[in-house]
Amino acid sequence: MLKGQARTKGVYGGNGHPDALLKSLLRCGHCGHAMIHGHTRKRTGTQYRYYVCTTSQKQGTDVCPTSTVPAGAIEEFVVNQIRALVTQPEMIRQVVTEAETVRMNRVTELQQDVTTLEAHLLSRQHAGQQLTRVLEAEGADTPNTLILEQLQQLEREITETSQALTEVKHELLALTARKVSMKEFRAALELFDPVWEVLYPIERARILRLLIEQIDFNAGTGKIGITFRPTGVATLHDEMTSAQQLATQPTEEA
Repeated sequence: MLKGQARTKGVYGGNGHPDALLKSLLRCGHCGHAMIHGHTRKRTGTQYRYYVCTTSQKQGTDVCPTSTVPAGAIEEFVVNQIRALVTQPEMIRQVVTEAETVRMNRVTELQQDVTTLEAHLLSRQHAGQQLTRVLEAEGADTPNTLILEQLQQLEREITETSQALTEVKHELLALTARKVSMKEFRAALELFDPVWEVLYPIERARILRLLIEQIDFNAGTGKIGITFRPTGVATLHDEMTSAQQLATQPTEEA
């Protein structure tokens, strides 16, 4: 986790905004709940964007003292922290080491999930086969309603378990296909600054969501903690290289 300290000033709130870079990433360091994006306009017409803790928004600052933080300030701080990593070899090593530890722990969890889901799926399939045989053995003109309902429930469980198993295997494959590499992460960070400047807001937000798992903002201390996503650290180099190639392609003339 990368930690830093930023100075911010509070603003008052409004509705959501589509260009929020830290949407779904930012969490309150005091209560642990999400901080959502909003914006408001002053009488002069100037728009202010901000993030607000959902706890303080709904229950007041007596429950959680974190109210609002200017969006531009905290977004700039987070991006600058990523930019600064390229000049901090020890911090790069720390981020990569932590990301690799998280990756391996997650791989172990997913492997256990696969075993559990496969066993559950097999048991549901066997139960369905047994009920089907019972239904066929009865040979009644009108099928047993209770057995039919049980079969329908089993079919739903089999479908849901199969879908969950597919998702878990897909995540496991992504995590095992590529380890976190210090060399590639450093190379990606060297590309980050020039590529970032030519990206559209929606592309910038996607890159941050790829790279970052969570951002914790502690209003009391002013500290911001960034937890990186293992798969994002591993694939950032590919994303930055691809974005750089697209940005340098000549524009076709009509």
